[in-house]
Amino acid sequence: MSQPEVSQPNRSRAARLLASVPAGWLEGLAGSAVLLGLWELMTAVVFPGRHVVPPPSQVVAVMFHDGFYLSSLGTTLSEAGRGWLIGNIAAVAFAVLALFVPRLSKTLQQFGAITYCVPTVAIGPLILIFAGPDATKVAIAALSVFFVSLIAWMTGLRATDQASLDLVHAYGGGRLTELVRVRLRAALPSASGGLALSAPAAILGAIIGEYLGGTHGLGVAMVSAEESFQVARTWAIGIVATGVSGIAYGLILLVVRKLGGDPQVGTVTGAAVHDRGARRSVFTRAGRLAGPAVSLGVIVAIWALALKAFSLSSYFAKSPAAVWSFLFKGPSSTAHRNAVLQALGVTMHDAMLGWLVGTGAALVGAAVLVQLPRVRAAIFPMVMTLRSVPLIAMTPLIALVFGQGVTGVTVIAAIVTFVPSLVLVASGLESAPPQAIELARAYNLSSMGTLVRIRARYATPSLFAAAKIAMPGAILGAILAEWLITGSGIGHLMAASLIGSDYGVLWASVVVASAVSLVLYEVVGSFEGVAQSRLAS
Repeated sequence: MSQPEVSQPNRSRAARLLASVPAGWLEGLAGSAVLLGLWELMTAVVFPGRHVVPPPSQVVAVMFHDGFYLSSLGTTLSEAGRGWLIGNIAAVAFAVLALFVPRLSKTLQQFGAITYCVPTVAIGPLILIFAGPDATKVAIAALSVFFVSLIAWMTGLRATDQASLDLVHAYGGGRLTELVRVRLRAALPSASGGLALSAPAAILGAIIGEYLGGTHGLGVAMVSAEESFQVARTWAIGIVATGVSGIAYGLILLVVRKLGGDPQVGTVTGAAVHDRGARRSVFTRAGRLAGPAVSLGVIVAIWALALKAFSLSSYFAKSPAAVWSFLFKGPSSTAHRNAVLQALGVTMHDAMLGWLVGTGAALVGAAVLVQLPRVRAAIFPMVMTLRSVPLIAMTPLIALVFGQGVTGVTVIAAIVTFVPSLVLVASGLESAPPQAIELARAYNLSSMGTLVRIRARYATPSLFAAAKIAMPGAILGAILAEWLITGSGIGHLMAASLIGSDYGVLWASVVVASAVSLVLYEVVGSFEGVAQSRLAS
């Protein structure tokens, strides 16, 4: 008879312990367990005896057996931390400049987009030639951070209550006071999303730098494991990098919550900064069309000035005039241009196919998850973790599974597309006003009808925002796959030109690929603006 009296406090203690677990953690743990079970099942059923996808038990055994992860991880985190700090400081400086000089806002945003569209795997060797191994890793990490943080800070600094600004002005405060006292605090929710997303990006950037050249770090360990065909070790190192990236992401969000912010991650990457009250006159529209040209001119000017300021060798570092001559004015410019454009055509075919597959999967996934909140809570932590997978290391393994042809490249481009598209579209579907959802239920509209007629309308801007990010990402993914595993496309052309020291071809390929990515970014961005205007009207 005494047993119930003894066990009751134990049950109460267990209930209190369970209630203290943060919301979503249990679902996330359950989702992770399901993922591990599916992984183990796939190795036994789909890939039996192929040794390309080892079972998780084997990967865990290798992780415990190897003893060099901590020292390699320390090197990578040191490089990533410096890059994260530099990239975020630059992003804050540019965002504040855009706030104080609104006319520069669009140009600075497009400048950041250009840094996002440049194929890092191609410019990494060039940076390595001029700056050395350590500086290259930090520079690539900073470049990987800059754009996401810039958009987050530009969006956050403008998300300020006008009444608070009026109060600062009433007490005699100027723009600097309003920045320090009001805007930085108001920017915390949006900026925290950028800070969190940029942490995995910095780690991946450092790994790319190590993959291109170095003596220590996770990227170097991955190269060694792949060259000796130690598949389980390659997966183990990838999981370590992914896990640490996920931890960094979660810790930053946790710190922000402790500081009183409500992190907004889903919309950060696709956010666009618009000037309030801009009149849609002919001059305004002409200015918007001229914005990319102005940004490109700024980039070209910085490019030319940097070559002169650092006295870089013209053999390795090609000037804008040299690239222009190589493609349009030189004696063999026609042959050069045709070679680059032909390779670009292959890459665009692969990238757009991957983008369509990844976007289609993201649309289906978002539609399902928005109907099943508990499943979404379990799946989303894993989705954000997938964003941290070091794709440059896993690409050869993906090629072994799906082949080195168009299928393998499509899978890689689709993976790059899937994660941001799923996050943004799901956030857009959930942005529908609760009143509209309740009205649909009052009229007995089915869940599918509510999804199609109401939620999809409010998710349209998010779909364009996802495309704005995912299209250049798909091109970069295709270039990475072509660089590492295929014998075609502009990625392969870049790799071959680097091996053959044909730096004219390399620079021309980087410029053309970056320009096409930027054009796609701007075209989709213009459609996004139209969608937002129609939704607001």
